[in-house]
Amino acid sequence: MFVHRSSLLRLCEEYRGDHEGCEGAGEGEGEGVGGGEGEGEVKTVAWEEWGPDVTRWIDTGVVPWWITTSTGQRCVLSVSPLNGPDVEPSVIVLDFNPTSVKKLKSLKKTMDPYDSRYLQVRERQPFVFEEVSRISHPVFEKEVKSSLPNVTVAKLFNDQPFEFDGILMDEERLLGLVTDEDGRVTNIEIFHIGSEE
Repeated sequence: MFVHRSSLLRLCEEYRGDHEGCEGAGEGEGEGVGGGEGEGEVKTVAWEEWGPDVTRWIDTGVVPWWITTSTGQRCVLSVSPLNGPDVEPSVIVLDFNPTSVKKLKSLKKTMDPYDSRYLQVRERQPFVFEEVSRISHPVFEKEVKSSLPNVTVAKLFNDQPFEFDGILMDEERLLGLVTDEDGRVTNIEIFHIGSEE
């Protein structure tokens, strides 16, 4: 699940009057947890009331064993042939920064299709994903909906071998890692993310 911390803080402020527990939750032994009496009491707010507009749930099917698959407001997902026979191998970067979302929407609306910057954008095929995601999973009582917008960019490997056992990221790079059967890194491929200017 992806959510901006600022959204959680804003929601906490909004519910502070009706739902005690945003301030002081977890202070002292046993306080702020469960449905106890008095100050610090935590009340449950239904997912449908707060979650769908400020979160994005993604069911990746595979949990990476490296922790550095996100940085700032971006994350990287790798999709390999291990995810299924009909899956195109790819590396997908999701950028949840609201400024990136606004910039790309504006760029695609106003740019001359013959401008070289537009050709770069079109070639990489970034798009703003705003549709509602729906996940039905046994861990949830009912279908979970979420719609936090993000800019999505995918690098497809359909015409070249996809041999990465993991993908890591920092502010400027993606690192494709290949490991041996003991889990030791044997090869690293570096991809630059960002503008070419």
